Amino acid sequence: MSASCDSQYANKAFAIGLGGVTHPIVSDWHPKGKVAQEWGVYNADRGLPIRSAFVIDKEGIVRFKKIYTGELPTPEELLAELDKLK
Repeated sequence: MSASCDSQYANKAFAIGLGGVTHPIVSDWHPKGKVAQEWGVYNADRGLPIRSAFVIDKEGIVRFKKIYTGELPTPEELLAELDKLK
């Protein structure tokens, strides 16, 4: 799952533009960025969430959190974190 502070309509257009995203993209639109603020990944000066990744286990415990400044997470990095849950 991914999240965005954009509207559900913008998220749908984004997914289509990528050729069809198969995972859900949830909207943190209204009130704008509330979830990002609660998770400590909202840049109030820019009005945008900070690019970040979380891995949450079945019990709802955050097992991995990383904020990305410039670089993007690689699929391998995130898959390795998911493998740790097994």
